[in-house]
Amino acid sequence: MDAFYERLIVRAATIDELLSADFEPLPGQKGDTDVAARRLAAWCRSCASGDWSLFERRLTRDGLTLADVLIRFASIRRKPAAAPPAWIADAIWVEAALQSAGESARTNSDHGRSEPCAFEHLLSPLAAEAEARLCSTVEARVLGNLTESARDCLRRSLLGELAGLTAPALYERFDQARKAAAATDEAVPQETAGTTRYDQFVAEMKGGGFRRLFEDKPVLLRLVSTVLVSSTTRRPFSTRRSPSARSFLLLRRQARPRTARR
Repeated sequence: MDAFYERLIVRAATIDELLSADFEPLPGQKGDTDVAARRLAAWCRSCASGDWSLFERRLTRDGLTLADVLIRFASIRRKPAAAPPAWIADAIWVEAALQSAGESARTNSDHGRSEPCAFEHLLSPLAAEAEARLCSTVEARVLGNLTESARDCLRRSLLGELAGLTAPALYERFDQARKAAAATDEAVPQETAGTTRYDQFVAEMKGGGFRRLFEDKPVLLRLVSTVLVSSTTRRPFSTRRSPSARSFLLLRRQARPRTARR
């Protein structure tokens, strides 16, 4: 497995995963200890409102001590014999789709009348890949129940969810790139400078920018993968699904073979 994904498994792991038998602590540095202390304090605030005595009782109930958790929150690795988590396979194809040279945005009439979506030129290939994966598991007769405009509506709904997750991080990156390029764009006409910078940003993100983004924000890739797969499969994510998740699930249910009544 690519070293990037090995790091992702560790850096995007949940607390339960870090405390599980699939991970083992490593000798750490002083900086690791400081990070571990901040993570432990954040967990205490989240589950015990900062009450350390109450937090320790909660750990004791699970057979843990503060020292046990601090070690796991510092330097840790996944055991070589441990199986990769299920979500990493989804993260791999999601990242590949984001960096692909697939369709940037749809130009049909339905899309032309829809509301614009933040960074859709970056997210459309991912939505298209998710749609293709869903369609490959659904019978043609079921897909035939949807008109192209209905499928476009589902696609736009999914794009909106993806934008809601990624737009803040993408805009932060775009703002940094725009400021860095401002000094060298003096010769570019004002009316085209914005479009030129955005096109450059899209190309940079597809040319390795997404990998750098997920190196900085590993949990974002896991979150996008989990929400996306939850929207297009039966795999549960939360008790309250998004509109596109419910719509895709309805489509899948129609594809299930019916049991004959006796």
